[in-house]
Amino acid sequence: HQGGRYTKIGREVKVSFQCVLNTKGSGTGYMYIQGLPYVTASGFTHYGFAFGYFSGTNNEQRGGWASASTSIIRFNRGNHMDSQVQLSELQNGYYITGSFLYITDS
Repeated sequence: HQGGRYTKIGREVKVSFQCVLNTKGSGTGYMYIQGLPYVTASGFTHYGFAFGYFSGTNNEQRGGWASASTSIIRFNRGNHMDSQVQLSELQNGYYITGSFLYITDS
């Protein structure tokens, strides 16, 4: 199950979403969400992320960010937000809901 909405006012875009991982499969690498409605602005990294819920965190901090000129949100974890969330950490039924605020070039 997945879903989302966005609002764009001027160059500012707010995306809200929810995702449930029903069947994990055998994927490897890092967790990310691809397909933002607008590409992020060039020139800087975007960090405007808030989680409503992120299951399986074990009281660990979680955050999200997007590089310049992309349509991908990546997820970090840890007390210093210094490790990307790996797909191997996820289990069936993993649930995340949150909002991401970013700027576009136009």
